[in-house]
Amino acid sequence: MPLGFLWVAGVLEKAGYALEFLDGTLLSEAQVIQRIKDSAPLFVFFSLQSVFADKTFPLIREIKKALPKTKIIIGGPHPTLLPTDTLKEEGIDIVVTQEAEQTVSELMNVLVAGKSLHEVKGIGFKDEEGKVILTPPRALLQNLDELPLPARHLLDEKYFREGICSFMATRGCPWTCAFCQPTLDKLFGEKFRMRSPENMVQELLETKELFAQKGHALKEAHFTDDGLTYNHIWLKKFCELLIEKKVNVKWTANTRCDTMPKGELAVLMKKAGCILVSAGVESGNDFIRNTVLDKKLPREKLVQGFKGMREAGLQTEAYLMVGSPGETLETVRETVYLLDEIQPTYAQVTIAAPLPQTYLYERLSEQGLIQDPHWQAIGGYGEQSAFKLEHLSKEQVKDLQKALFYTINVREWLRKMGIHSKYSTIFKVLTVKPLNHSLQFLQALRFRMKSAWAV
Repeated sequence: MPLGFLWVAGVLEKAGYALEFLDGTLLSEAQVIQRIKDSAPLFVFFSLQSVFADKTFPLIREIKKALPKTKIIIGGPHPTLLPTDTLKEEGIDIVVTQEAEQTVSELMNVLVAGKSLHEVKGIGFKDEEGKVILTPPRALLQNLDELPLPARHLLDEKYFREGICSFMATRGCPWTCAFCQPTLDKLFGEKFRMRSPENMVQELLETKELFAQKGHALKEAHFTDDGLTYNHIWLKKFCELLIEKKVNVKWTANTRCDTMPKGELAVLMKKAGCILVSAGVESGNDFIRNTVLDKKLPREKLVQGFKGMREAGLQTEAYLMVGSPGETLETVRETVYLLDEIQPTYAQVTIAAPLPQTYLYERLSEQGLIQDPHWQAIGGYGEQSAFKLEHLSKEQVKDLQKALFYTINVREWLRKMGIHSKYSTIFKVLTVKPLNHSLQFLQALRFRMKSAWAV
């Protein structure tokens, strides 16, 4: 769910602007272009992540060609990190950097009044001579409760069918992981900010009502924050309010293992509706996890964190990453042995991706190890390795990622049947190449059939 964009939409609606929301995950490029041509809007906003840049820029050129007088404004991570490069792309008039809610509100007032863009902080544009102008950055909003709620009512009905909805209670992250930072700080600032528990519970209640109006029930809330559980005082109050207000919605959260609640607080989370807590494990190899990826997370904290969740009766999920610099078959096996210790219910297994301007990207770029410079390849978690490894090929990284993924799912399937097996035992079987590739084929076929059915 595109929360950032929906927050901007909420601000614009509150200011009285008429909006039409086009979702590129549900519409084809041709449909998007045709809808925009039919609407002939004064302004078109894009929220752009780097992984989609290679596909989005040609789309923008087509829109500008059809509607040359329409102002095209780009916000999101990509123009925040690369504002000058983004403005050099044909068809783009203005970029909005960092958090866009306050900036877009002021920008629209200036555009409608025909005033100078130089007055608006946090944007970039080209002057009459084609020179790129970047205005000073805007101070980040400290009281997130001042924002209107995301305009979820603009979403397609498909978002409501399964009864699952995304939420965000915080912005920023105080940690320094090499695959995220300093990019996250550039997007959200260095200060970790939280909405009040009261404001968060109110959003849950209003969203629950919206789902009911759409003819569906809100069954599960997924918090996309990196650190919903960092502040245990905040978390305790939030859980108490969920119980007091009788929200009655199941929810999931992300965290770090060294901030995972345990004991009474973990039990309170379960009582308040929490069903699953997910945490970044990345690698079972201490050097890769803490030196290469700068996770700063001792092995004992990983084990203790997952144990505390299990003891409270909560399901757990481990975020794993294969193909980091220094990865070998043996370091992947260490990750599997760690799984035997922490015993997560589920896991997501991605391939290490050097996202733009992260410490990982800069290091690999300086060493000339980036193999595919296209944004879609660099940021494509799960697709393939985008940089050269000393000990593993792209194909081997992909096979190991899939073997880990299948290991998690097979073990959970066996557990439900009452058969308890070690991850390491199953992993040995699933690394056999013919079996691994057969499972990959079946998984791809299932995905294509599911996508066709959804349409």
